[in-house]
Parts: sequence; C-alpha cells; structure tokens
Amino acid sequence: AVDVFEEMEAEDAAEIFEQVDVETAVEIIEEMNSTSAAAIVEEVEAEAAAEIIEEMNSTSAATIVEEVEAEAAAEIFEEMNTTGAAAIMEEVVVEAAAEIVEQMNTTVAATIIEEVVVEAAADIIEEMNTSAAADVIEEVVVEAAAEIIVEMEGESAADVLVEANVTSAVEIVEVVVEASEEDAGELLDAVVTSNNTESFAEILNTMDENSTAGALLASTPESGGALVEE
Repeated sequence: AVDVFEEMEAEDAAEIFEQVDVETAVEIIEEMNSTSAAAIVEEVEAEAAAEIIEEMNSTSAATIVEEVEAEAAAEIFEEMNTTGAAAIMEEVVVEAAAEIVEQMNTTVAATIIEEVVVEAAADIIEEMNTSAAADVIEEVVVEAAAEIIVEMEGESAADVLVEANVTSAVEIVEVVVEASEEDAGELLDAVVTSNNTESFAEILNTMDENSTAGALLASTPESGGALVEE
C-alpha cells in the first residue's frame, strides 16, 4: 500500500486519505518517505491532516511537517489541539518552525508557544521576523513571555521588545525584574549594545518606578547612564 500511495499524484492520494480512518492513514504515512508523505499531507484538508499528524509519533510528525509548505503547515497546526501541536513544534527544525508560526493566526500561535518548552520557544521567536515575533510575544501570557525573553539572546530579545506595543513590553519587563533583577540588568545592557536605547526609554518611563530603578541598578553603569540620558 505504501508503494502505491508514493506513486500516486498527491491530490489523488489526499482524497483517499480524507476517507480512510485516522489509524490507517497514520500507519501508511509513517511508512512512507517524508517527501512523499509531506506532499500528500499538504493536499489533505487541514482538519483531516491535523487529526493524522496528532496521532503520529511527534518526531515522525515533525519530519513530515518540516517538508510541508509553511502556509499549509500553519493551517494544520491551527486545527490541532494545543498540547499536541506544541509537542510536535518542539521537534520541528527551528527555521521551519519559525516560518510556520509566522504564517499562523497570532493568537493561536501564542497559545502553542506558551506550551512549548521555553528553550525551544526562545529559539523559534529569535528565528522569526522581528515584527511577527513581537506580534506573537504580545499575545503570550506575560509570565511565559518574560521567561522566553530572558532565554533569548539579549540583542534579539531587545529587538522584539521595542517592536512590541509599549503596554505589553512594560508588563513583560516588569515580570523579568520581579523574577530576577540580574536578568533585567543583562537585558538593559543588550538594549544599549543593540542600539535600542531611545526606543526602550519609553518602556522604562512607563514602568513602575521601583521596577525601573531595579533594572537600571542591575545594568552596567554605562548602560544605565545611556538609558537615563534618553
């Protein structure tokens, strides 16, 4: 059966996969080479494709999703349950994961990112277009967003924060300060080295005075001075 499906046109195979039960579809897909499987999954209606991908081993599913065109993969992830989608997203190569998240509905993407382990979430956000990354981080629950920002490379984190709306950025940085003034200080140092001083000053000026003071005191004198000047 596997050989037959691999030789078929993807559109024709997809029509059959939409009719068979999920367990049968999974058994066949998992035996196929990933390129052929991805071509078929890309043609299957998104809801049906999501059911198939959800039932697969997460590593195998990720291998196939990586070869699906990003827009189609995004539609599939949007139809999946959040926990299952997060488990697979963690296994997807970061460049492909970033492209998929960029194509997703921002709110849905954020709910998945919240359930992805923080190291993987940080890698994905770092790899994304800065504007798209900021849109997603604005929608992520603030405590999770703060953990992701701290885990990110400093200058990338600074770029995303200044691209986000000020209200969201303030909430995230205040949580970072509350959790660790040392992390907040390192973030402010990165703000200066990434030439985001002027933009970040608006965030500091909007923050709670105690949070602002704690972050500034934890940064280097040079960084603190540069931000105060703004």
